Amino acid sequence: MCSEKLLVSSASPDALKLYCARHTFGTVAMAETRNPGLVKEVMAHESLDTTMGYLHPDTAQIKIVIDRLNQQKYVM
Repeated sequence: MCSEKLLVSSASPDALKLYCARHTFGTVAMAETRNPGLVKEVMAHESLDTTMGYLHPDTAQIKIVIDRLNQQKYVM
């Protein structure tokens, strides 16, 4: 869940651990709660936009959603 760009930067190992931990926490908290407002508050962000930057999509979950949508019939 960590940015490859950051991993090759000159950031210290401790800074990388904190960065990865915050991004992992945000992603997992969102997956568990499905409540971006709650995740925003827990992460102490002022803006939901900031919180959304910490969340990373789970490609397996995306596939499940797409498969479910493909199985449903929509009338337009």
